Amino acid sequence: MLLIAHRSGPGKYPEQTVASARYAMENGADMVEIDVRLTKDGCLAITHDENLMRVFGVDQVVSQLTEEEFRSLHHADAPDYGSHMLQDYLDAGFPLLIHVKKTDVLPALVETVAPFAQRIILGLPTPEAVSYVRARCPEMRILSFSSRENVSAMLAMGVNYMRLWESWLVPELIAEVRNSNTDLWVMSGNAKNDTVGEPTEEGLAQILAISPDGLLINDICRI
Repeated sequence: MLLIAHRSGPGKYPEQTVASARYAMENGADMVEIDVRLTKDGCLAITHDENLMRVFGVDQVVSQLTEEEFRSLHHADAPDYGSHMLQDYLDAGFPLLIHVKKTDVLPALVETVAPFAQRIILGLPTPEAVSYVRARCPEMRILSFSSRENVSAMLAMGVNYMRLWESWLVPELIAEVRNSNTDLWVMSGNAKNDTVGEPTEEGLAQILAISPDGLLINDICRI
């Protein structure tokens, strides 16, 4: 089972920082997950939220800031730690799962990561996004970050990995993924109660009981 540090493994260090990613890798992560968005000047910024208030204490959206302005930000709860661009993670050499939140990033993203395809997985939301990437970088590995309604369509596209939420782990959906010979990854926790990446002990036990091929979790040390 591959262990993926969700949001680079926040806990000891702030989310989506090189420090948190390095700590996760040192403690058993196989790769780290990051979220990428475009700045005002078309650069690839690392941030989960479109609005920067929660993490950086700035009530603006990423697309309102230039790269220079985004790089000047510091974590609101840990001011010793700044923001990061995708290039910081590429330079650090981490194996990366890059979650594409909005497909407007794809032209710049595919061009940037194609030379590093051997250590990159792109998490994509739609069949159209899969088609776009496959046409430009056929060797790129792809994880489906689709809605539940799009699971079958994404499997038909031949994605390498299928992400199921912890709450989706019903026998028929598990069987559909397994029967497609696609690796099954589980996103632990629950978005509805803001516990993404933070499963309960019972929830974690239920996930491990199905022997997924991959697990996204914040604290790698729980495994």
